[in-house]
Amino acid sequence: MPYDLESLRRAAEALPPQGSLILPRDALLEALGPAAPSSTGNGAPDRLLTVRETAKLLGVSTKYLYAHADEYAFTRRLGKKTLRFSAQGIERFLAKTR
Repeated sequence: MPYDLESLRRAAEALPPQGSLILPRDALLEALGPAAPSSTGNGAPDRLLTVRETAKLLGVSTKYLYAHADEYAFTRRLGKKTLRFSAQGIERFLAKTR
């Protein structure tokens, strides 16, 4: 059975509230279609940087970065107290601000 997003949406809408759906990995990948190309164009996976690494790249203190992390689109919250930053996002940010 071929899967697409519309058929998955119909199946989900037919579920009762709090219901769940078991979907094989391959079916999910089929429904989502091919992955979008990397924004850098080189196909390299994005790397998540620590606060210390990011502060050094941006030329700011770690204290400043913690205080202003939510202002940056490249911030990734991995948990309540865990911040990481997209290396590709930082590259795009620096390219725009230079």
